[in-house]
Amino acid sequence: MFQLLPLNPTARTRRYQWLAGLFLFGVLVILSLPGAVVSQLADFVKALLNLPPSPDEPALLPVDKIVHAGLFFVAGALLARGWHGRKGVWWLLAAALLLFAGLTEVIQSFVPGRTAAWGDLLADGLGAGAGLAVARRVLPGRVADFGRG
Repeated sequence: MFQLLPLNPTARTRRYQWLAGLFLFGVLVILSLPGAVVSQLADFVKALLNLPPSPDEPALLPVDKIVHAGLFFVAGALLARGWHGRKGVWWLLAAALLLFAGLTEVIQSFVPGRTAAWGDLLADGLGAGAGLAVARRVLPGRVADFGRG
């Protein structure tokens, strides 16, 4: 029988690695969607959740920054779970996620209706760091070795 997260630690680690890879592919797709599609999706979600229309004045923390941080939080947590226990992995994963975040911003600069933004990169980095840190705190076993080079 198929288990999403098997009890065998080796199989579980591999499963997290696959989940992380698939999730990062999904992030790349989502962040590469044209602006018009993103707007339609946002309107659909608001209607689905019965949320009021957005006010005319800008929000203190724009929703797109929360989305960026959330996506990279999950990516960081999945990567940390998939590659925990290896020496120096903390910094390697953080650097890889920042490079990936930069790549998504470069791609967005070529997508109609989207722009690259330093604020998005900052939100990506903060989300990734938080995801890595949370996963590091809740990992069973070799947590003491995690991140030490």
